[in-house]
Amino acid sequence: MDRFLLLISGASALGSLIVMAVYTSLTYKMLKENEKAVSLSELQIRSQSRPYIAIRSLCRPASPMFQLSIANTGHSAAKNLKLSISPDFHRFGIDKDEESLQNQPIFKYPTECFPPGMELIYDLSLSYELNRPELAKISPKLFTVTAVYASDVESYEEKTVIDLAVYGKTTIGSYGPIYELMQIKDNLKDIAETLRHFGPKED
Repeated sequence: MDRFLLLISGASALGSLIVMAVYTSLTYKMLKENEKAVSLSELQIRSQSRPYIAIRSLCRPASPMFQLSIANTGHSAAKNLKLSISPDFHRFGIDKDEESLQNQPIFKYPTECFPPGMELIYDLSLSYELNRPELAKISPKLFTVTAVYASDVESYEEKTVIDLAVYGKTTIGSYGPIYELMQIKDNLKDIAETLRHFGPKED
């Protein structure tokens, strides 16, 4: 009888150990999953609240002008913003220091605070001017802008390649005011035609 009781006691102790091991394992896994969830939540919050310095080229409808846009599309200020460009770009193919993008204040000096929603736009060149071979070195169609900046908790370094050659042989959107005037003209013709049908009949 004593041996039987001893076996029962040992089996019970082993069972308790197994239950504790399973419980500990499950608790550890749950803890890790919670840590992952918290980390993901923090990452999403930082992603949604961080600054974003967006660099892009612009070519507006009915305009042959190429432009460079520098904007903070995020939800907080970009601190200590430093911009660099490689190779340099001279506006309108003019080989003078004052037309060099590297010499513009936003590129030449650090910006202590670039708030959300702020945008700077630089006129670069008329589209047909960039096809002149002699301007390839001072006004290249391909260049890279590097942005280094920080938020309250993180630092960022991002490179944006600007390729103006992609606009070749393209039509950007509609023709702006000209297209709108053509639409107004067509609408007026439709209105006149409708009124003619409701006007007095000739005998």
